[in-house]
Amino acid sequence: MMPLFETSQSPEINNSQELDEFRQAFRDTKCIIDKVQEAIFVYDQGGRLLETNQTALTLHQLTYEQAIRELSIEELAISGSRWESRSELWQATSQTEKLTFDWRRTSNDGLLVLEMVAQIIVLGGEPCLMICAHEVTKRKQLEEQQRRLLALIEATPDLVGMVDSKGKILYLNQAGREMLEISGTNLEERYIHEIMPAQYTERFASTILPHAIEKGHWSGDATFEMASGQSFPGSQVLVSHKDELGDVQYLSTIIRDVSETKASEAKLRDREQ
Repeated sequence: MMPLFETSQSPEINNSQELDEFRQAFRDTKCIIDKVQEAIFVYDQGGRLLETNQTALTLHQLTYEQAIRELSIEELAISGSRWESRSELWQATSQTEKLTFDWRRTSNDGLLVLEMVAQIIVLGGEPCLMICAHEVTKRKQLEEQQRRLLALIEATPDLVGMVDSKGKILYLNQAGREMLEISGTNLEERYIHEIMPAQYTERFASTILPHAIEKGHWSGDATFEMASGQSFPGSQVLVSHKDELGDVQYLSTIIRDVSETKASEAKLRDREQ
């Protein structure tokens, strides 16, 4: 099979005008594909690269001729991915409409991660494998940082939570659920006032929240209540997060149970007296 954008004369083209139109159509198609921001690779069943675009050439720092000659499917789609052979990739792709997977490579510039979308297409009556890829290195790094941060937050013994500007709960870590004796998976469908102790609500609305919004944060002691009705003293930090216009987008808080500290302080005072 010849490259997809080969402009040699087709047997079905019998005059000069048709040949010119045929060549122009190929040039136009090639121009469009070269402008696509995703890297495009088309392979035959033998793993030979039939066609690619300028984004792919820039990504691999190859000329078109070098890519056609050197960039086999084993190099691109298998090395650095979960596919151990070309046949495995073809079989997996043929079993679904589109197959998505990550491709990773370590270079002098660091880790490169591409998100690959593979599908079987038919060209000239022959099945071919088309892979579209775009770089997601920064996104994957950010996702990894978020996973690490979430693991850290889930491991802390303090309550860590977030609500939106209307008070709808966005997140509450496991320690917070245990501290407030809250169970269930639909917590994110509730509002903060639904789990806030009644004696704390008025102070929160009149003093704590306005101070956090105006100054950006508030810190102090408060008494919190478990679902069972038992209360405990806590040390709280409340932070308001605003957009560029100064509007509150969400609020985050950290609450530490200081029951043991307060008990120790009380015992010390008793001994001193």
